Amino acid sequence: FDLDPSYGPFLNYSLGVFTVSCALVSTVMNPMIFYAYCKKQKSIKNFLFKVIAMSDLLTNLLPAVFISYAFLSKIDFNPHSLLNRIPEFFCCTFGCISQVTVTLMAVTRMMKVIRPFFIVKFKWVITYIFFYALYMILGNAGF
Repeated sequence: FDLDPSYGPFLNYSLGVFTVSCALVSTVMNPMIFYAYCKKQKSIKNFLFKVIAMSDLLTNLLPAVFISYAFLSKIDFNPHSLLNRIPEFFCCTFGCISQVTVTLMAVTRMMKVIRPFFIVKFKWVITYIFFYALYMILGNAGF
């Protein structure tokens, strides 16, 4: 957009306040969602909701803690150092785990609709999430 330069700081602060507000709401709501699904009957759907809640919480919380530490301390922020790549690693890893869990939830529900007598086994879901998490951890670590 070609805006008047006097609007630049307002837009930057507005986006910053919006981002921090969303992160705070998510940080408060995800443990409540996790707790609510812990109280429900054990099922694949409830397990997947708990995985989504925890991965979203970690996606918001860990990089925010690191960035706060970086701003409040005397860290020399070099984008090529390993220490400064930690927030990106956690955001990418847990963010993708959250996305694949939502996809897995849709697939398991679709299988119940298409093939109502086919039972999706819990160990298949756990195995898929484990290997995908391992793939994301190794891929984001640079292996």
